[in-house]
Amino acid sequence: MNNKIENILIKDKKVFEEICLKLDEVGYVKLASNTSLTEEMINIIFEKNIPNANINLLRNSKCPKIKLDFYIKEDDKVYNIAMAHNENLDEHQFNKLYHHRDFDVNISLAQNINTPIKILKQLVILNNKYINEALCTNVNIPINTLRQFQYDEQLKPILLKHKTFKEFIDNEYKI
Repeated sequence: MNNKIENILIKDKKVFEEICLKLDEVGYVKLASNTSLTEEMINIIFEKNIPNANINLLRNSKCPKIKLDFYIKEDDKVYNIAMAHNENLDEHQFNKLYHHRDFDVNISLAQNINTPIKILKQLVILNNKYINEALCTNVNIPINTLRQFQYDEQLKPILLKHKTFKEFIDNEYKI
């Protein structure tokens, strides 16, 4: 049961409750990464207070805003990294995470397709190799920002895999 728990579709609360009866701590960690969980199910798992499960729940786009706000205030590095991957943060939450000025959180923010453009531009200014690599994989980064990286030999292979950048370059040289 534990091996497939993160991939099964859970639509029914009774099924969810039956699954929970059979789980140990590791099972809850796996269940917490299931993307079909509802907000109510997420809250039930949060009540178990299993740190590794909480990490997976904070990444979930259905994680309740109140939980995200609570954990942002906790200022825990691992939780902040997990939340920085959550694509459903509001602008205030993105800003709070960015203002922690944590290198690892910034890498996660650079990868998140919903990180506000204003923050992405601030991350570019940091001019860090690892943050720039993450930015080059983000499909929502503005093309003019990506163009800044085109002359960096280390970033060029990553950029050439970026669909939007590749299309832009193809169109630019066809003219």
